[in-house]
Amino acid sequence: MTAKEMYQELKRRLTESGKIYLFLDEVQEIADWEKAVNSLVSDYDVDLYVTGSNSRMMSSEISTYLTGRYVAFRIYTLSFAEYLAFKRQYASLVDIHAELANYIRLGGFPATHLREYSQDEVYTIVRDIYNSTVFSDIVRRNRIRKVDRLERVVKYAFSNVGNTFSAKTVSGYLKAEHQALENVVYLELCRRGYTVYVGKQTGGENNFMAVRQNEKLYVRVTQRIESEKTERRKYECLLEIRDNYPKYVLRTDEFAGGNYQGIKKMQVADFLLSTEY
Repeated sequence: MTAKEMYQELKRRLTESGKIYLFLDEVQEIADWEKAVNSLVSDYDVDLYVTGSNSRMMSSEISTYLTGRYVAFRIYTLSFAEYLAFKRQYASLVDIHAELANYIRLGGFPATHLREYSQDEVYTIVRDIYNSTVFSDIVRRNRIRKVDRLERVVKYAFSNVGNTFSAKTVSGYLKAEHQALENVVYLELCRRGYTVYVGKQTGGENNFMAVRQNEKLYVRVTQRIESEKTERRKYECLLEIRDNYPKYVLRTDEFAGGNYQGIKKMQVADFLLSTEY
């Protein structure tokens, strides 16, 4: 239907009095949808929710579509806690730390955790999401002709998650360091309302600085610490930061709890489920 037809159909169903709650899903499928939405807001006492899932609903462009006030919600994939809640519906959970490895391997798309899927089934689901995002949205929106080259750049970005990189490093395609663990922590901080900055210190390792209003915390992620020398290096970079905000080193190996000169040691899975930050 057209935007005008959508408006007329909704108008026929709405009441003249009382508060109206209206939900329009995948509204971008209607050309000029914003005209109908703006008319509904001006003509009725309506609390209106609009969802969309492709490039025509880019958050940076919403303000040009909608008049008046609006609030944008960014939707993330499942957090680790949400993944556990999904899985409890159809399977018994194993050790939480083992579940973290499974979560990182399978990812956080809800569609992959509705039941117990095989690795091939998960791959098919994620591949379809990837194809619809990259090829249906990015390629069409930007009128990209050399799709194979775009796909190589995207794969490079995926294989370097958690690393800073430049056009030079992309063109060189130097190496692929699998940093999925850092990405899980990064997204969890984003879900909790933090703005996350990535800092690179001596040795090329990354730290996160997460800021939320007047709060701040620092995080370093590592898989395991196998020597005292490595442990000193992991903690000393945070000790160089001279403020009193919380600092964390997150690990996936087994270790004694407590802290290191005020820096909190936590297992990654425990950090993802923690309510203390």
